[in-house]
Amino acid sequence: MADGDQPIPEAQQRQIEGLLRERFASQDEQTDYLSAVLMSRMNVILYGPPGTGKTYSALEVAAAWRKANGPESVFQVTFHPSYSYEDFVEGYRPVPGSPGVYDLRDGVLLQAGLEADKRLKAAETSGSPVTRVLLLIDEINRGDVARILGESVTYLEADKRGVPFTLAQSADKRREIPQNLYLLGTMNTADKSISLLDVALRRRFAFIEFRPESGAFASAPDWLEEVGGIPLGAVLDGLNERLRREGIDADRSIGQALLAVQAGSAEPLAELESRFRFDVQPLIEEYCYAERARARRILGDYVDVTGRRARVTPEEFQRLIESIAKDAPGWDVAAPAPASEVDEPAVGGSDVVLGTAAADDASGPPAAEDDATSATTEAPDEAT
Repeated sequence: MADGDQPIPEAQQRQIEGLLRERFASQDEQTDYLSAVLMSRMNVILYGPPGTGKTYSALEVAAAWRKANGPESVFQVTFHPSYSYEDFVEGYRPVPGSPGVYDLRDGVLLQAGLEADKRLKAAETSGSPVTRVLLLIDEINRGDVARILGESVTYLEADKRGVPFTLAQSADKRREIPQNLYLLGTMNTADKSISLLDVALRRRFAFIEFRPESGAFASAPDWLEEVGGIPLGAVLDGLNERLRREGIDADRSIGQALLAVQAGSAEPLAELESRFRFDVQPLIEEYCYAERARARRILGDYVDVTGRRARVTPEEFQRLIESIAKDAPGWDVAAPAPASEVDEPAVGGSDVVLGTAAADDASGPPAAEDDATSATTEAPDEAT
């Protein structure tokens, strides 16, 4: 742990965990919490279904980090199936302009480590406080994590920071992971459950769960709370209840950002329909695979008997979302006002992200979740 870092006191941790069961008053509060957990645990992963705010929250933490530690204090990378150890740790790469010539280059982990080490030495020389470096890894579970991290997974552990080690391709160099380097990852559980992650990785990271948060529509100032008199929180909970009835596990829930309708929208019903068309229906079709009858039981007349999206009028779409909302546990949904005329559904983006968190990832003081050696704290989130 870097100089000046202190574990979160147990009483404060209990108080924070209590907050998570309520609602963060603001995105800043969630960011503060996530930053506090990151300071305490050093390696954190925000995980949850699509649209729950993991990536948004992680980027908020990164923005706050740059403000506190300087613009060069954040390194960012996205894991994917082609991403390798050579990209992340070190490997031989072609020399531009020299065909057939390769040189050994540091990957992003070692680059971030060198920046952190430079800051440690500068602080020792000047007597100033140590500034920190953040390595943000988006979609961490889309890569072959054990292969990408290699032997570095041992030295990422908090009590192994500063321990010298060597790498196979540069055995003449002594390496170490500095104490002021922090890792923050995001993980979409619709791609892979945390239960499938390498156990060594799970032991070294604190996991913060981001769940679908129906209260986000009421607390997010840029989002509408209801459309046509129907609460969007009830639509979200109703959709996830229908998914649950069909045996689709919670890792594949629908997150609140996938139903976000911007405040001030001229055609809110059309914008919500575009969310169903481009975000919700394709995702549910994937969840149901070839079982088209299941998709119809979840989305009703929005899909036809073949499981494909059907053409619906605005009135039919409003009746659909009302029926979905009525399936939401704990909601008392009154009959909505008549739907307005909509000639063409508005084309809404599938990447609207906003951050309001409720009790739960991972991306105000946010929530943290661990496994095995990690502690599991739940945090709500917004959009991925």
